[in-house]
Amino acid sequence: AQLPKDAVLAMLRTQPNDFALNLRAGSLLSQEGDYAQAITHLKRVIEFFPYFTSEGNAYEQLAKLYEARGETVAAADVLELLIKQDENNLEALKNLAQLRLKAGDKARALEALRLAFYISPFDHQLHTSAGNLHLERREADKAVTEYKVALALNPPNQAEAHYNLARAYVASNQPLEAKRQVIRALEAAPSYDKAQDLLLDLTEGKKQ
Repeated sequence: AQLPKDAVLAMLRTQPNDFALNLRAGSLLSQEGDYAQAITHLKRVIEFFPYFTSEGNAYEQLAKLYEARGETVAAADVLELLIKQDENNLEALKNLAQLRLKAGDKARALEALRLAFYISPFDHQLHTSAGNLHLERREADKAVTEYKVALALNPPNQAEAHYNLARAYVASNQPLEAKRQVIRALEAAPSYDKAQDLLLDLTEGKKQ
């Protein structure tokens, strides 16, 4: 049976660096909403046992606590530490990219996505996310490349994939290619409002 919180904390007084006790304390205290104390114990686990990256690891628990407290950068930094120990952790990389983006750090969000490509190169959503970031950073040619990859991976939403590529072509000043892609988007989904609007803009010779 799992030890209750009071027993765990009592044992920690004589075994302050015990791996299992600190991990258990961190989990129990976080469940009770005592985030400050939970963070102390989880950080101790990482300090003394950095190689434990299995399910229920201290890194992911700590990142969730930081995120719950609104400390987005701290949460992302913890996930980076996890990835240094477990470089094939795809979910951690996806979460890291989201946290970096939430913190406004698009460059580091892209770094996380690029690392994720090595693990899951055929994930269309990863390439779409990278395309979105490149477009936001006004890196139109790179956005075109990522959206092309996403489209080649046969995503379920073909209309959106063609529309995304059309937007990137508009940004890279290739209106004919953009029009070709937006027509493909409307062939897949004739009532797609955003594609209709973009086609109208292109037909009128305006650049969105």
